[in-house]
Amino acid sequence: TDPFGHTSPQPCGSGKVVFEMSAHAEVLDISTGTITELPAGAYWPRCNPQGTQIAFTGGPNKTLWIMNVNGSNPHQVSPTANAYRPVWDSSGTRLAFDVFGNGIKVVGADGTGEAQVTN
Repeated sequence: TDPFGHTSPQPCGSGKVVFEMSAHAEVLDISTGTITELPAGAYWPRCNPQGTQIAFTGGPNKTLWIMNVNGSNPHQVSPTANAYRPVWDSSGTRLAFDVFGNGIKVVGADGTGEAQVTN
């Protein structure tokens, strides 16, 4: 993250990178130059280890969302407000995230099993 809160580009599947700039996030296909925008207001995009899905903070309450790398199927996986900086586990089945000022939570990528792990 730079001093303005933007995330650095990171690999996202074969030949793609995901990054955030000026309050929106994008996936860039390096070989074709094609850009896929994440929904408006998406922050802290993170690709799963398989490079098939992106977790991000979004929506009016800054909740945790997942979508496919091609831009399809955006859906909320946690109703917790102020869910920042998601991180995938190595299997791509669970996420940890910072609840601004209220510790760390984990949740399944399918939206199940949300739990507070630190305060």
